[in-house]
Amino acid sequence: MIKFQTTFVVLLLLFLTSCSLPYSSIKTTTSINPSDDSVLTFHIDPWNENSLLYSTLDGFFTSNDGGRTWDFLSKQPANVPITTLLPHPIQENTWIGYSDNTIFKSTDGANTWFNYSKYLYAHENTFLSSLKKFFYHLFPSLQPKNLVLYDVVISSGGTRKIVCATSDGLYVLTDNNSWNRVESSSKYGEITSLIDFPHFGFFIGLSNNTTLFSVDYETLECISLEHFKSGPILDLMINGENSFLLYSMVGIFQAELLEHQLLKVLIHPVYTEGSVTCWNVDNQKIWLQTEERLLFSDNNGTDWSTLSFPFPGEINQMQFSAKDSSLYILTSSHGILFTKNNVDWETRVYSIQECHITSIQQDSVVSTTLFCSTKHRGVFCSVDRGITWFSTSSGIEHTTIHRLLSIQKPYHALFAATQNDGLYISYNQNYQWSQLNPVFLNMSITAMFPSKYDEQPMLVAAWDSVYEQSLLYYSFNGGLEWFPVIFPSKINAIQDFDNDPLMFWVGTNHGLYMWNAQSLSYEPTVFTNSITLLQKHPKDNQHIYIGTMSGLYETIDHGEHFQFSSCNDQFHLGTIDDLLFLPREPESVFLVSGGCLFRSDDSGITWSRLSQSKDFFFTTIYTDIIEPQALFAGTKSNGILYSFNQGKDWHTASDF
Repeated sequence: MIKFQTTFVVLLLLFLTSCSLPYSSIKTTTSINPSDDSVLTFHIDPWNENSLLYSTLDGFFTSNDGGRTWDFLSKQPANVPITTLLPHPIQENTWIGYSDNTIFKSTDGANTWFNYSKYLYAHENTFLSSLKKFFYHLFPSLQPKNLVLYDVVISSGGTRKIVCATSDGLYVLTDNNSWNRVESSSKYGEITSLIDFPHFGFFIGLSNNTTLFSVDYETLECISLEHFKSGPILDLMINGENSFLLYSMVGIFQAELLEHQLLKVLIHPVYTEGSVTCWNVDNQKIWLQTEERLLFSDNNGTDWSTLSFPFPGEINQMQFSAKDSSLYILTSSHGILFTKNNVDWETRVYSIQECHITSIQQDSVVSTTLFCSTKHRGVFCSVDRGITWFSTSSGIEHTTIHRLLSIQKPYHALFAATQNDGLYISYNQNYQWSQLNPVFLNMSITAMFPSKYDEQPMLVAAWDSVYEQSLLYYSFNGGLEWFPVIFPSKINAIQDFDNDPLMFWVGTNHGLYMWNAQSLSYEPTVFTNSITLLQKHPKDNQHIYIGTMSGLYETIDHGEHFQFSSCNDQFHLGTIDDLLFLPREPESVFLVSGGCLFRSDDSGITWSRLSQSKDFFFTTIYTDIIEPQALFAGTKSNGILYSFNQGKDWHTASDF
């Protein structure tokens, strides 16, 4: 009995260790670098010319209008992010999604996914491999996951086989949803690319970045074609009934199948003038991303032109829709861009749930309308109190907006403060943006304050990085004319005195000042910490909360004395990002600091950290004007969150 147990343990260890496979090079040099929005890949739906599907770390989003608006579809299957999407050639709403070692299939338009990876692992056709297969059938959780999946292709003819190119040859999906290794592919080892040739009834495969071979649709027999000697091949793309392109380290080459019976291949160069980092092919059309330019040829590389793409160094993926001659490009930090003529580019925005939110602002005229500013994605709008959002970024599509201000006098307008591009304005909710005044050009807008009374000025604080000086601009006619005042330190926050419309608190990098708009003079207070926000208590004008880079402070006597908030003692706060009082419960206050959310129900005497604040990185918070229990919060990578019980639980759009 002891001998049998020992033998079983030895066999078990042998099974586990013998399946280890080394990791090898990636399929191409075009690596996906997710931006703050965590976008991994996207694909045009071949059954609908206006439909797009894209995969993010948080799930799948779909667009039915060419990318103008996006809706959340489903979460990632089993929390495994899909990095490549492949539509089925004949089955509508059927998608294959895969990453390095997992493959899934959806038959309902990416709403639900079935895991096809269970038996996809390397093995040999030996008695030992049969024992391993039986063992992993009994204990699937112990199955090794180190088989690297490089490419997946679905045959356009024959029995529509799904074939995987892996680090250990080819695998084909059987009728019972298990995988069989193509034994004739074993001699090729690592196979990094596959393309489909329905005209000939076979695939072309790439082995070890140098050897080309064919795979018959029905017999799956593999036959060597050509050994490429001009540097390693990184990818293959078909561009005709009997031709395909090779993407190598030294350029792009054309390969033509001259004789089907003998499978001869003729290879000649198409582009060898520089390093290519990304590409796309549609018949005779070729797009190439080099280190500095986006090139285009509509005659298979005979002639090349440079496209005026605004972000040539940030291209991660290109997709061309032959149905409407549209090109979509996914960039690393400026979203998906779209063109029909290779000249004029439009942004196809992401869902708000994929944005870094910097502020939330209620419209000054229509109380049910909300706006939020974002990093790199401009401004979004909601006309139903924050339930659904759409982009209003025409003119500022790629701009980081860190503050918004809505006014109703002398005109209805929304101001957007940028980091280094001045001040933008949109009138009467027309969702078109223009720079307000040349005086703010190339400046960083650091704070804004609306005119609440006829005799009170509107204020805009700006930092001039050229002269390294802080300027406080004031206007008594709603921004039609601006007058500057030089301030001794960079301004980050502004609040007014309730008893004097011409007196203001000004928070700067070097402390708190009082500024008189009538005499245009300022006076420093004894508070000298770097200030990030100022907020008055809604029921006590003498009580002012001061957010700094080292915690929260308070003054209860209108700036005579200052004290450290008890919240700092409890939680050792850093930079204070936002502060919110509930309108109907002014003793209840929410605080955002370091990505966490805190709450006090006694005007800041005692505090508690909200239970789910560790799950999201909070940046700002806002309360619903109608439903007192509802809150909205902006986050760094989850867009807008919703709470319907005053912050006890938070939900993303994917939860609804």
